[in-house]
Amino acid sequence: MFADPRTVVGRAAWYSFAFFLRSSAAGLMDVDTQEFNAGFRPTRQPDGSVVGHAFLSDTLQNGAGYCWWLGQPDHLEELLLQGDIGNKDASAERWALGLHGAECDTSCNRCLRDFYNLSYHGLLDWRLAIDMARLALDPDAILDLVTPWGTHGNPWQSLCRGINAPVPVILKNLEYGEAVELDGLLVHKHKMLNRVGIVRHPLWTDDHPVYSAARLQAEEIFKGCNVEALNPFEVIRHPAGVLSRG
Repeated sequence: MFADPRTVVGRAAWYSFAFFLRSSAAGLMDVDTQEFNAGFRPTRQPDGSVVGHAFLSDTLQNGAGYCWWLGQPDHLEELLLQGDIGNKDASAERWALGLHGAECDTSCNRCLRDFYNLSYHGLLDWRLAIDMARLALDPDAILDLVTPWGTHGNPWQSLCRGINAPVPVILKNLEYGEAVELDGLLVHKHKMLNRVGIVRHPLWTDDHPVYSAARLQAEEIFKGCNVEALNPFEVIRHPAGVLSRG
């Protein structure tokens, strides 16, 4: 798993995480979100790889001390626990459960969007934001489209599974056939083109073991077809891009 800041999905994950931190910090400290600047910066590592860093900073010229306070280990953990769906009244609970979890496919003014981050609205995704927070709390957290978040269902499922779920509806409109399940992943064969799409988590890389196993099976079942990864972030935002690759 990797939020590559050189890709659209990677940048979306970092910006979503940063604005999640901002809104959660404002809620914890009972201040306005405009007390914080939020963003991310990419940096190149000695080995040549590029990684991202989300940040918060005080907006007041000499600083209000909010971010210094949030940077203390105990307070930082409390902030990240806003991404725990089992934490009562946490951001994750408010966003993932109830009407918002069922109605918001990407982001809205009830979760990550506001007037001041208008230019980022197309990238923001509350599911990605919470997954980034979960990883920040626990590097071994399971990120996929089906595994329950604690005692609650996985919010990605409402996008990917079910007759009226957005992803299968969009793929059907693009002339993809009904899904076949391989290693827990949904695989769609295009009805006219030699293309097969495997729906996976947006932050999975090509060498993720579950995706690799499903890909090998798909290549064996659909011989001669171009097998490629699909993810709900891209399918929902840019359906035409699914067929414009290659």
